[in-house]
Amino acid sequence: MVCGRNGAYVHTSMPEEVIAILANHYHRLEKRDNLYDIDDTIFKFSLNLAHEGVDALMDRLHKELGAIENIMHPVSSGFGFVDLIIPGCHKAHGIALLQEKWGIDDCEVLAIGDSANDLEMLRQACYSFRWPMQPHPWPLLRVIKPTAITTKVRLT
Repeated sequence: MVCGRNGAYVHTSMPEEVIAILANHYHRLEKRDNLYDIDDTIFKFSLNLAHEGVDALMDRLHKELGAIENIMHPVSSGFGFVDLIIPGCHKAHGIALLQEKWGIDDCEVLAIGDSANDLEMLRQACYSFRWPMQPHPWPLLRVIKPTAITTKVRLT
């Protein structure tokens, strides 16, 4: 998947069950015959694979993209997705822009996250909750920051 300012784009060959999952998160999702013909400002690529392959892919991407870490940064976003993002172009950055626009302090922000792509956001917000994701609990997120409020929530 290719993500830009105006929408998210997938190739027409992508299976419908994957498109249905993506459509829950990307409301301006478009199918395209040719991903090279997208006229948009691109800021993220998202890869999807079986959960079992995520750790190995993350290790490989960190090793192979290490030299260009300042251009593209791999991060796991849960549900078998690995995002290649522009460094600094993460959820915390977007929230910080909104905070600046509306005059909101970090201690007026509540963040809830479930995977590695939420880490910066959880660190920035004064009130941070890590929602344990199944089947892969990201140990990286067990402790967000000493001043954060962390909790486990059980839905019944």
